[in-house]
Amino acid sequence: NDEELTHEEYVDAAQRCLQIEKEMNEILDRNPDLVDELEYEVQRMKDEKERLERENELHRENLDALQRELDEKKKSLNTIADDGVGYIHHVGDATVETVDDGDVVHEVITFSDSEHDDDDGDDEESNVEDGSAE
Repeated sequence: NDEELTHEEYVDAAQRCLQIEKEMNEILDRNPDLVDELEYEVQRMKDEKERLERENELHRENLDALQRELDEKKKSLNTIADDGVGYIHHVGDATVETVDDGDVVHEVITFSDSEHDDDDGDDEESNVEDGSAE
């Protein structure tokens, strides 16, 4: 507000504040329990605000951690796509998929012959990292 208030406007505002205060005191005099209820409600609202702020901070931290994890996975996938060496080859009735990302060699072996087939009809998979079976 670029306008400056006049002395009369300040006096008028002060009189309105005093009138409001007088009315509030009259209400509180007629309802003495109202003060305790209002104080209780104010405290309850402050406690709830603090609880929600803590919860929000935890969610924010969790989101940041998930974002960092996602960024790492994207970076890892980009590294594999850019620098990794991938192979798919067949050995007998098995298909071997190999990805070397520079740090770890990932292999997925899928058997499709009846000798390795289990009773449910699904192909059996074996994951191998760094040459050791899991």
